[in-house]
Amino acid sequence: MKVDYSVDTYVIASVIISFLGFCLENIWICIRKGYIDNRNMTLPFLLGYSFAVMGIYFVLGTPGHPSLIVEKITARFDYFSYYLATFLLVSIGEIILGKTVERICGIYYWDYSSLPCI
Repeated sequence: MKVDYSVDTYVIASVIISFLGFCLENIWICIRKGYIDNRNMTLPFLLGYSFAVMGIYFVLGTPGHPSLIVEKITARFDYFSYYLATFLLVSIGEIILGKTVERICGIYYWDYSSLPCI
């Protein structure tokens, strides 16, 4: 994967992604519970979204421009394979993060028991 972006571009993209993640989570809470909860954050950014998107970008690349790691594993990297790999990476990351927070802090941030099919 040839990278033509500067560090500034990655920082700006990270800020935008973090802000959009914050908005997405608050819209979800507003729809589900009827209020907005910033969870005591001073600024409207969730850095975890930025880490996830940038991490996937650096590990997988894009379907049109796969990373060197992906090119060595497979010669063909279509959209289905890309989205499947992204789904698996995000799911595994969420599970590891959730279990780590539960074990270290003893609190449950992600409780989806009230949702159907979970």
